[in-house]
Amino acid sequence: MSDLLAILLRFGQRSSLALAIFAGILSGLCGTAILALINRLMNLDDPRRGPHWLLWGFLGFCLLIPLMRVVSTYLFTDLSARAALNLRLDLSGKILAAPLRRLEEVGAQALLMALHRDIGILSDTVTSIPGLAINAAVITGCLVYLGWLSRPLLLIVVCLLALGTASYQLPIKLARRREGRVYQEHRRLYKHFEGLTSGIKELKMHATRQANFLAGLRSTAEGLRKAHLRARLALVSVNSWASVLSYLSIGLLLFLSPALSIHAGREARTGFALVLLFMSGPIEALLNLVPDLARASVAAREIGKLGISLAQRGPEPLPAAPPGAPSIPLSWELAGVTHTYRREHEDDNFLLGPINLRIEPGEITFIAGGNGSGKTTLAKLMAGLYAPESGEIRWNGETVTDESRERYRQSFSVVFSDFFLFSSLLGIADGPESAARAQELLAELELEKKVRLEAGALSTTELSQGQRKRLALLTAFLEARPVYMFDEWAADQDPHFKEIFYRHILPGLRAQGRTVIVISHDDRYYGTGDRVVKLENGSIASDLRRAPVAELAAGAVGT
Repeated sequence: MSDLLAILLRFGQRSSLALAIFAGILSGLCGTAILALINRLMNLDDPRRGPHWLLWGFLGFCLLIPLMRVVSTYLFTDLSARAALNLRLDLSGKILAAPLRRLEEVGAQALLMALHRDIGILSDTVTSIPGLAINAAVITGCLVYLGWLSRPLLLIVVCLLALGTASYQLPIKLARRREGRVYQEHRRLYKHFEGLTSGIKELKMHATRQANFLAGLRSTAEGLRKAHLRARLALVSVNSWASVLSYLSIGLLLFLSPALSIHAGREARTGFALVLLFMSGPIEALLNLVPDLARASVAAREIGKLGISLAQRGPEPLPAAPPGAPSIPLSWELAGVTHTYRREHEDDNFLLGPINLRIEPGEITFIAGGNGSGKTTLAKLMAGLYAPESGEIRWNGETVTDESRERYRQSFSVVFSDFFLFSSLLGIADGPESAARAQELLAELELEKKVRLEAGALSTTELSQGQRKRLALLTAFLEARPVYMFDEWAADQDPHFKEIFYRHILPGLRAQGRTVIVISHDDRYYGTGDRVVKLENGSIASDLRRAPVAELAAGAVGT
């Protein structure tokens, strides 16, 4: 509960929170006041001859209760939506600002669960807080009213409530632990669903793999079902005990008060019986909120852990506005750069470097090497997505630091092998000139019959992988950055477009004065570049310069 309130106070509006809680409390106290009026009327010999304020008070409270509930519910619903919005924006900002290596360690699954499921749970739970405030106010008001009727009887009630509260603390703790288990099972099931959607082709191609996958999915789903059942059983047990406790309190009061020589009038006795019966509803309603609060507590804790973990290792500040125009690389050098990461299924770490490499502006450099040699890691270091663990990157004579790395990254247009294609061009083709250029590029990339540009968005991205890579290339051309990097871009292209890429597009970029880095296994096309750098086991094995090829005449794709 404390985690939930902390999130509300941080991401919601404190004034709205205070007003919503006040409205809920006022509604609850009005309910207690009506109960007191009813008890007073029940003990009058002739209610018609009672004070007129009883009638007007009764009518006033009847109108005030629904009004305050509506106000409280509206404010909490608005507060919930605002808190969810601000929390998602805050977490998204942290994700954008966090180092890429840290995000890879956290994993996309944990990030998606936090952004979607966990924040959704918190948002849904916030909308139940009006009931919590109302019922808590009803219980508090009832206890105050009981004290006004008879302090000795109130003392017995308080002792019984304290005893009952202590008796279900253990089941509540057990239920919260089980809710944590439910959360972990949800994560496991989400991973199975991720495999189902991402690996559907591989599953369809192998019946045994498909059967084993379904068996694992069934086992995880069954584990979630059992964990959820155990958690609900613990909570239902708590709620059932609370209901029994209310009736036990009434019986004990009726039997204990004479035995303890506690004398109370008719109004006090009927008032206590009426109030205790009335309190059983709010108490049960509060306990029914325990499952939601338990889930929200787990979700808030997981989001808190994620936020802290993303904040570790010094995230770079997210720029409030796009940096200035990218600078042309007059000089670009990697001096003694190293980077270490743990390889899957292996005990030892992989060390890239130390890399000493000077990139000449306006040249095409091929980076070659076998799988696992460090090519993509080197590209991420060069593009500023990874920070060097030792050594430094010098750009135009200045060392790239944590403070300047964001600005440094703006000089690169990169198409990675595991690229993501946005359906919108996100502001890079808003003007009429850019939109017209985008239409020309669609024709040059032989996509004009499949894709249209509509209000800065692509009409479809449901294309083959090779065609999707061409759309990614279109985005890179529109960015018009000084440096272009391509990670196995031509791997999914047909022979016709491979020829276009290597013999027309790359020379065309060089003709514009762009610096081009190409990660490729297509050694038959290495002659189209100026240089081939070969990596082996994270080190530069060879660095061969070739005679520059003739520049392409004007009109090449991308020029």
